[in-house]
Amino acid sequence: LTRRGFILGRMAKPQRRLESWITGAVLRAARAPIVGEVKAPGTFEGGDFIPGGEWALLGVGDRTNGSAVRQILRMPLGYDEIAVVEQPTHPLLPPGDRDPMINMHLDTYVNLAGHDVAVGSELLLNVARTQVYRRRGPRMARVERTTTLADYLRRKGVEVVPISTIEQMSYASNFLATRDHHIVAVDVGRTAERVLGHLARVARRRPARYGRLYRTARRELTDLRSSGELFPRTPMLRAAGVTVRSLPLEEITGGYGGAHCLTCVQRRQ
Repeated sequence: LTRRGFILGRMAKPQRRLESWITGAVLRAARAPIVGEVKAPGTFEGGDFIPGGEWALLGVGDRTNGSAVRQILRMPLGYDEIAVVEQPTHPLLPPGDRDPMINMHLDTYVNLAGHDVAVGSELLLNVARTQVYRRRGPRMARVERTTTLADYLRRKGVEVVPISTIEQMSYASNFLATRDHHIVAVDVGRTAERVLGHLARVARRRPARYGRLYRTARRELTDLRSSGELFPRTPMLRAAGVTVRSLPLEEITGGYGGAHCLTCVQRRQ
């Protein structure tokens, strides 16, 4: 949902394409405002779009491709600025070895909890290349300087509450902001062991690829359980004035999503 209305997406995986058609039919029946629809060969999934008031983040990578980004930038979304964020390779994987399932959408490693605070993985924010587009009349024009997502958020005055790798992989950032500084989030303490168990199995099969990632996540989980600061019980989150309602969403996270991925906002103020 953008400032002017809905973008109808087109799922990257063929077996999920019917979902967008059903969603579009429901929204049209409800007479919801629709600003555009992504057409083939474009693919766009909602987890790659995060609004920030006068600006927005738009991810491009495994699930949202360049064709969709070009189509979306031509839609009348109502934003003065859109930052297009390239899906980064996780720094704990071997160089050039991508596993898009680790951070398939923007909202799997960053999200806005309020107008001035985000939750995100600094490892990924620091390597996520970001190209800024600004409104020039009816068009969005590219600003030549490429930056990182960490730098872009800093320039927007957004404080980033950092999350560890195990928290990121356990959908800590996949929360739903119900209003400014109020979120509904996954209780990472209830999902992290299952995530770590899966990572342990793949690390045994492919130690050169996943061994460092697994060892880091295992150490982080031990430390965070010991300190009692596993997301969302994060001191920095409380200090930023964010109120959290955590829910047991294990049946949702088992489907590679969280409160943000598997909901559809109908109205935004």
